[in-house]
Amino acid sequence: MRYARRCWLGGVALLLLLITCATVANAFFVRVTERQRELAVRTALGASRAGLVRLLLAEGAVVCVGGALAGTLLAVSAGPVLRALIPAAVPRGDAIGADTTIVAFGIVASIVAIVFATILPAWRSSRFDVASTLKRAATTASADRSSALWRQSMLALEAGIATALLVSAALLLVSFWRLNHVPLGFDGDKVLTVEMRLLDRKFRAPGAVANFQDAVVARVAAIPGVAEVGLTSAVPFRGVDFMFRFDMPDGRVVYGNGRYVDGAYFSIMRIPVIHGRVFDRTDTAAAQQVMVVSASFARNAFGTEDAVGRMIDAPESKRAIGVVGDVRYVALDREAAPAVYSQRPSELMCLIVRSSLDARELGPSVRAAIHDVDPTLPAMDMTTIGTIISESVSDKRFLTTSTAAFAGLALLLTLVGLGVIVARAVVERTREMAIRSALGASSRRLVALVVAQGLTPVAIGGALGLVAAFWGSTLLARFLFGIAPRTLSVYVGVGLFVLFVALIACLLPARRVTAVTPASALRAE
Repeated sequence: MRYARRCWLGGVALLLLLITCATVANAFFVRVTERQRELAVRTALGASRAGLVRLLLAEGAVVCVGGALAGTLLAVSAGPVLRALIPAAVPRGDAIGADTTIVAFGIVASIVAIVFATILPAWRSSRFDVASTLKRAATTASADRSSALWRQSMLALEAGIATALLVSAALLLVSFWRLNHVPLGFDGDKVLTVEMRLLDRKFRAPGAVANFQDAVVARVAAIPGVAEVGLTSAVPFRGVDFMFRFDMPDGRVVYGNGRYVDGAYFSIMRIPVIHGRVFDRTDTAAAQQVMVVSASFARNAFGTEDAVGRMIDAPESKRAIGVVGDVRYVALDREAAPAVYSQRPSELMCLIVRSSLDARELGPSVRAAIHDVDPTLPAMDMTTIGTIISESVSDKRFLTTSTAAFAGLALLLTLVGLGVIVARAVVERTREMAIRSALGASSRRLVALVVAQGLTPVAIGGALGLVAAFWGSTLLARFLFGIAPRTLSVYVGVGLFVLFVALIACLLPARRVTAVTPASALRAE
């Protein structure tokens, strides 16, 4: 799964690089189109085609170097943010930063990529007929059909990639939101936990483990701010969840996860008691052995019959005294497994403490209390249940955040490219718009013509992007939770959103058409 996530993020980064190159190529081509007269004059004075290409590439290299340096500075400054977002499971994630090798690679890669993005526009723009170009190469001259097709094709490519990335980001965002709102079966708010492993020889004596646990619970319960103290062999999403086989009287075999807890555990974790009761002081080692079962285990073992009072062999015979709610123990995206709870003292001990204040503030006091009971026993992995839950989805959070950020950048680059093209179209069609205005066309009609020219490639590219996202949705399915990869409402919503923001991006430069009067435009011609 981690390899798949790395491949996904690598693919998204490559798509973002591609859309960056397309944006630069389009902007560079628009700029070269504005200089057709200058290039024609240079050619008439003896400049070769190769010389013109070298000139244009040199100008593009200046832009490349400036952009690479700015991007490098941004990457260096974003180091702390990346370290905060990268999951703890990533090896040495806290040491991630920009060293000399990474910086050099980033600069070279960005320069090479963007220079390649300028080669085709430079080579194509150097092909023209000098005489015809000098006749029509005013700054307001309309671009030829092939030039317009190039711009629209590049813009459609940008829009398609941006739309596909936005669909992926939207699906991941919805998935992550639903993942964080699944019923856990418990409430870990304001609960501190710390692990202790009672593996020393001194704990092998009869009653040593139970005596130590009682002493720790009593000492921690006396700390100001502590509301409740309990014990468990494992907290949700961390620790060992033992699997047991249970032989039923009718010959059936039922499996369930075995957890060792005390009576306070259910109250501290706010696990609801559905029927019967949980452990209390009367459930001692000398009394009949009892257990508490989860609702799913009760259904599997006894069907619709009442589980309370029934005997279960696992491997020793115990009586079920209560049924509690199911709890997600492995991961947020894994359904709660059937479970049984016993009271046997465990060498793998997790102390859980519910605080009336911020649970993290109790850390030093709890550690000191454990040290007072046994100075040689380390208190390990002290943290809050909320932190454990957050860490369990850190990789999904990083994947979602990264994809959403890349999709937002892709959309921004597309809008920049769209704005450049529409602005150039306004300049090139000034004479046409002046004539239309003189013949009675309204300003609203003129703006609509320019906007339609800009929205057409966006609509085509967006439609192709939706098709590509739909076709490739199976690649994203493994990362989703609670939402189908081909949810129609997401595709429709993203498509409409792209068209809406593209419309806004078109309207801003298109409104310049209304500022040009027919008389001034025709006089300039």
